[in-house]
Amino acid sequence: MDDVQNLTDLVGKHAWVPAAALVIGLLIRLCKPDTIFPVNIPPKARWWAAMMLGGISAVLQKKMTNLTWPQAIVGGLFSFALAVTAHSGVIGSMRNGKEFVVPFMTKPGVPPGPGKPPSIPPPDDPGPDNVGIGTGVEVGGEETPVTKKKEVSPSELEGDKK
Repeated sequence: MDDVQNLTDLVGKHAWVPAAALVIGLLIRLCKPDTIFPVNIPPKARWWAAMMLGGISAVLQKKMTNLTWPQAIVGGLFSFALAVTAHSGVIGSMRNGKEFVVPFMTKPGVPPGPGKPPSIPPPDDPGPDNVGIGTGVEVGGEETPVTKKKEVSPSELEGDKK
């Protein structure tokens, strides 16, 4: 939640360019295939989407701060450039392609793009045959099964119907 505090501090100081760059980066991150967000932007189109979001930030800067259009457009371009270069520097170089995890929004085991490692490792999938089997409380130093599979024959099933 440090990013939320940083964003509110930037907005409070009227530092619109870095605040817009953080929002652009977050929105592009949410549009990758490893999140539960319904929009998936292909890797080649993400920087175009970031540029469009930079343009939207320019319009919002113009409306909120009464800047001239050239000043607002330069602010939007800087927001876009800061978001893209920060992603390239932090994710591409410093984290070797591993994306940041978005709390409650990232799917485990799904890579954010082709050739990238998953942000969260896949869960231990017991498979459909092992559903309901687990280990329970240790009793006397041994683990006891909580539930056991029971093989049911067709004759037993027919006996239940009678």
